[in-house]
Amino acid sequence: MGIVETQEDVYDLEAAYLREGLPLNVRLFKGCWWQQPEDVRMELASRGLDVEDLESRRKLVIVNLQDVCERGGPDAAVSVWVNETLQARRDGFERLWGCGSPYLAESPEVHERLRTFETLLSHRLNGLPVIGLCTYYLDTRIPNFLSKLIHLMRNHLGVLSYTDLDNLAFARLKAE
Repeated sequence: MGIVETQEDVYDLEAAYLREGLPLNVRLFKGCWWQQPEDVRMELASRGLDVEDLESRRKLVIVNLQDVCERGGPDAAVSVWVNETLQARRDGFERLWGCGSPYLAESPEVHERLRTFETLLSHRLNGLPVIGLCTYYLDTRIPNFLSKLIHLMRNHLGVLSYTDLDNLAFARLKAE
């Protein structure tokens, strides 16, 4: 789990994370929640990723998980991660190197859907060849933001706090 201050920091961290996967034999995956895929493409390109080339070679897949979740529920969004992981292996990649940036919602129903998604994702990706980063930005306008965030930490192996590449910290939460 990544924690950043702003939405702009989400793009910065995810672009840096995806760049780390470029020289590896991995498929890059970006799950969009509060962002639109076209905006993500533009933001990643402005941060040095050749999105058009990467997508044309199926080295990068960008999916609107918010739409998937609204249509089919949390299990459908989790299935996208699982299916992309399995497809990456069939296509000759060693693993899926993915990121998503869900958001903590004011609505109890939307937050419960997110909690269900994170729990299912943690269980269904266990043992699969995937490395994932879920980045949350600090939106303290959300009631009970910190307690909601801490509850979601239980589904992650570690927490990365980030303000820029020179200011980051990582703590392992549980052993794999």
